Amino acid sequence: MEDHDSLISLGERIRNKRRRSGLTQTELAARIGYSSNGLAKIERGESDPKFSALVRISTALGITIRWLVAPQTDSEAQRLDEILESVEEIRETYRDVLNRLSHSQG
Repeated sequence: MEDHDSLISLGERIRNKRRRSGLTQTELAARIGYSSNGLAKIERGESDPKFSALVRISTALGITIRWLVAPQTDSEAQRLDEILESVEEIRETYRDVLNRLSHSQG
C-alpha cells in the first residue's frame, strides 16, 4: 500500500472499528504486540503496516483482512459491523446455553 490516500483510508477504518469496539489505542496495541505510538502512526496513515500486522489487527478487532483493505462505502462498513455484532451475540448466547447445560448435568 504505497498510495498515501490508501494508507489514510486503512488507518481510518482501523481507528473507526477500534472505537466502535470500545478499545483504546493502548488496549489494541497491547493485543497486537505494537506500541501505542506505532498503532497511532498506522491509524494516521503515516506507517505502512506489514501483512502480519494486518492479520493481528483484524483478529483483535474480529474482522477480516478483506474488510480492512477493501474499499467500502460507509453503509457497507456499518452493515458489516452490524452483522459482526449479531454473530458475537449469537456466540455469547451459545456459550451461555452450553454453560447452563454443563452445570445442569454436572
